[in-house]
Amino acid sequence: MTTDAAIKAQIQKLAPGQLVELYRIDLSPIGESTTYNFTNGMMDDGSMVEFGTIQYTPLPVSSEGWEATGEGKLPRPRIRVSNITGVLQSAVVAYNDLVGCELTRIRTFYQYLDGGSTPDPTAKFPDDVYIIDKKTKQNKYEIEFELVASLDIENIYIPRKQAFGVCTWRYRNYVDSAFVYTGVECPYTAATYFTDAGASTDDPALDNCGRRLRDCKLRFGTVNPLPTSGFPNIKRFMKGR
Repeated sequence: MTTDAAIKAQIQKLAPGQLVELYRIDLSPIGESTTYNFTNGMMDDGSMVEFGTIQYTPLPVSSEGWEATGEGKLPRPRIRVSNITGVLQSAVVAYNDLVGCELTRIRTFYQYLDGGSTPDPTAKFPDDVYIIDKKTKQNKYEIEFELVASLDIENIYIPRKQAFGVCTWRYRNYVDSAFVYTGVECPYTAATYFTDAGASTDDPALDNCGRRLRDCKLRFGTVNPLPTSGFPNIKRFMKGR
């Protein structure tokens, strides 16, 4: 997709205007019809942001890592969404941390929004479309996800199950000074904690599984059966096909 002509002309100006980032989480890849649309802030008149007749809920959000590094690796952006209002909390609990859902970042200028000075739903940068690969943090303040390009995930199926290199089971959450196991699929309940990077920690609030085979070994040992839903060698298998 090429950059819209109106956007190209706008970014050439000395003062192109206020850039707006809109986010959409689509649950249809996991078989649900729900979509969450959100963005930072509201319109100047206090109304909700609307673009192409779609309304975007005001929700503090930040993200990073969208740019390609030039080293041949696809970007793996991270997005942090406020959890103060609990907008995504129920979806995270109900739908396996939203792993496998599609997240789209839409960028345009304020003037092109439906309530802007020159509304134009076609005036936007090319959409950034990614898949939620894992939830990397969750507490009462925010939820953080790591994204992966659709070309960088294992898009194959064995009977009735999609094969992912990482574990997709829901891990326990530490909320309000206690672990929550509602809907949790991972059987780990020990009082030994590790961060998603695999570092040991004494703080249960930092306990979070990175969903890799090594994270499973840290918790269950290297000689015991590992209760993982992932297929760690799937990429190697696919390269050999």
